[in-house]
Amino acid sequence: MNHRRWPRFPPTKILVPLDLSEASAAAWSEASWLSRRFAAPVDGLYIQPWLHSALGLGPGDPDLTAAAERSALALLRQRYGREIPVAAASGAVEETIVSWGRDLDYDLIVMGTHGRTGLERAFKGSVAETVVRHSTVPVWVLRRAKLRVREVLAPVNFEDYSLAALEQAASVAVGLGARLTALHVVALSSPGARDAAAAKGPRHLLDQALGRLPARLTDACRPRRQLLFGDPAERILEASSQSDLLVLSAHRKGSLSQALLGTTAERVLRHSVVPVLAVPAAARRSASRPPALRS
Repeated sequence: MNHRRWPRFPPTKILVPLDLSEASAAAWSEASWLSRRFAAPVDGLYIQPWLHSALGLGPGDPDLTAAAERSALALLRQRYGREIPVAAASGAVEETIVSWGRDLDYDLIVMGTHGRTGLERAFKGSVAETVVRHSTVPVWVLRRAKLRVREVLAPVNFEDYSLAALEQAASVAVGLGARLTALHVVALSSPGARDAAAAKGPRHLLDQALGRLPARLTDACRPRRQLLFGDPAERILEASSQSDLLVLSAHRKGSLSQALLGTTAERVLRHSVVPVLAVPAAARRSASRPPALRS
């Protein structure tokens, strides 16, 4: 097996995109908990989209944008304390988060999500989903702070990228002192096909996947296997009710149908009530110069 070996958990440097929403406050609480647990510095990042003058001409009004940025930073420091390590940048929110995570060598991005669905998501989009789709850094996404992880769930479909994510999930479980469950969902068109013959192959492959994990990880996280039948996203979400963290691959094939309907990972991310750690299926560090920090 020739999949990418990811840096080991725990993180050494954490980035948290901040705004004035409750989802952002939950992400800061979660990142602060991880920071205390692993002695990893955590940095906040406020991104001010470009504001335009009344005429709406040009790329944006620097004075208006800078004033809005200063006002937002003042409110953030009022909410979180004057000593909060928060920097500011101007531009496209999703692109800025991705580039900072990549170019400033963060190990982890922690961010809140509003869990938009339906027409609201179609019109407003989802910052978290876009960041997960393009980030070369693992992204921890949550609706509310958990502040405790005892059970880690790792969905596996036996592709190389999924097996790489399983190894990362084992590292996460070990780092957090949690137990790992490897889940495979057999997608069946007919409920009547749920028999021993249908399950034999996937059970064997699941045992093989767990058997390939390094012994130092399996000894510490005591992995279990779980086999379910049906729609993968629905079964993963059901199984996650017994877990504290989902770890999955942010793999995306990029077909038009998936762009319209969303991948399994994106469906899980959109509806999960427990935090999701999305592990990118490939990572390429940029050689470009990192953006300048502004306090």
